Amino acid sequence: MSEAEATLRPLLGPGLSLQGAIDYGIQILGSRLPLHKVKRKLAEPIVVAGDFPDWFDAAISASKTLIRHSGAAQFTLAWAMTLREYKGWISPEEFRKVIEHAPGFEWVDESQSWFWFGSEGSANRVIKRAIEILAAAKGALDIEVIYGGLARYSRGRMSEVAEHAGVWPPIDVLRQLLARSPAFHCQQGDDFKLLVSDDDIQSKAGSAQLILKALEERGGVASRSELRKAVVDDQGVNAITFAVTLSISPLIRQVDRGVFAIRGWPIEGTRLIDAQRTVGGMPGGVSQPKDVQIDDDGEVSWLGFLTEGAIRNRAATLPVKAGRLLPPGEYKAGARTITIVEDRINGLVALVLDSGGQSGCTYRVSVQPATRSAQIEILDPGESDEGDDE
Repeated sequence: MSEAEATLRPLLGPGLSLQGAIDYGIQILGSRLPLHKVKRKLAEPIVVAGDFPDWFDAAISASKTLIRHSGAAQFTLAWAMTLREYKGWISPEEFRKVIEHAPGFEWVDESQSWFWFGSEGSANRVIKRAIEILAAAKGALDIEVIYGGLARYSRGRMSEVAEHAGVWPPIDVLRQLLARSPAFHCQQGDDFKLLVSDDDIQSKAGSAQLILKALEERGGVASRSELRKAVVDDQGVNAITFAVTLSISPLIRQVDRGVFAIRGWPIEGTRLIDAQRTVGGMPGGVSQPKDVQIDDDGEVSWLGFLTEGAIRNRAATLPVKAGRLLPPGEYKAGARTITIVEDRINGLVALVLDSGGQSGCTYRVSVQPATRSAQIEILDPGESDEGDDE
């Protein structure tokens, strides 16, 4: 007791003993002040005064789930998720009072009620993806460029949060989140550069890295067909995996129909034009002979080439110029129907095969937007296996 009293003398003052402070707590305040030891991951435990309710663990779990998914937790959603798990009523005021005393708690933007538990609080996918974006970029990036990549990633990232009540922070909250992280340096208010060394960045070796490498080899810009040739045909990546990665990877952005670039790289005009010309190109990097023709009656036609990949995946690309002239929707083609969706034509490969085309064949597509009709003409039937007994 004497040793404790000597240690606490600066807090007790000259006229109060430690036993007197204890008696005051018991007699005047009416009850003993409980102390709780709170353990923190990868950090020293801390001792906090006061009782923590039995829903405290549920509140921390819900908050960390939100932080993993969205970079920070939105107060109202964290409260609602805690209620759902606790299966009892907690007033918002009580929830706020308790959560603010959680280890590492910090308001990212109190006016909009976004908080986190610090940069070392829990796994944060948003911070990790922002690091990857800046690592692949050339120099500092504006917050809008980073935000676009993170939003692109979030639309394909499912979790228990996205399934029930997915929420994404506004751009200003994300700016404050990155500004508070030691992994970035914020300059001019909304430009960020990376402070993490290359050795500290752990990137997964997967389809995204293969696509990124193919883009780098082409000056940072390439068409979908060029990337498919390099990644699917040459590297053996599954075509569906390739398509999904290309559509949601935060490291990549779409700069034109069927043309993609590395996020944060400057675009060289000549390379962009070359990539645009090879949209839907043939195997081997040969540009598909598909100059779009427009007749006096408005009919749109072009040449196509049937590849093995198109037969396997039943996928046919729509020329950029034709896409500007043909409204999306269904078109009658004899007994079949083809459907134009963005930069693709669903059902076209099956129609070519039904018309006698084989792998390697050249065909002409003619589409009349006024009557919503289409027809296929096989110009070169391609290779045939009949009679090949060698």
